[in-house]
Amino acid sequence: MLRKLAVTTLALATLSGLAFAQGMGGGMGGGMGGGMGGGMGNPNAPFMQRFKAVDENGDGFVSQAEMTTNAENVFLAMDADGSGEITMEEYMTVRMNPDGGKNPAMQQRKADRFPAMDTDSNGQVSKAEFVNRAAAGFAAADVSGDGRLDPMEFRGHAE
Repeated sequence: MLRKLAVTTLALATLSGLAFAQGMGGGMGGGMGGGMGGGMGNPNAPFMQRFKAVDENGDGFVSQAEMTTNAENVFLAMDADGSGEITMEEYMTVRMNPDGGKNPAMQQRKADRFPAMDTDSNGQVSKAEFVNRAAAGFAAADVSGDGRLDPMEFRGHAE
């Protein structure tokens, strides 16, 4: 159960856009990382860890079904009171980014996303609203139009 929660927690970052995105500049490490090798050439880069957590079948792609399953699990993890809807407080309580939620700018960007998910403007986000937001993010990230996300597309989704 703890492992499932950890995987769900990592995946939340991608859905909520809290990924600590690595720049695509010239770093000192392997691949296309910004800085000390934390980019595409590094299988331990934060976004690659999230990618692997969502890619349930390990085929190197994230399908719409995998993204949907992940969104449903993340929603259940966030819905602390089991009401079937998440409040702003429940949403903000989950700290997914590498700094443990201590970065005020990232927390503000997270807070700013909540109203867009709350499509019926009732102050809470239902599971359907949350999953629909994930589906829209998936569609926007699928630049190849093949119905699945490769690591580069997934990274774009997380940024």
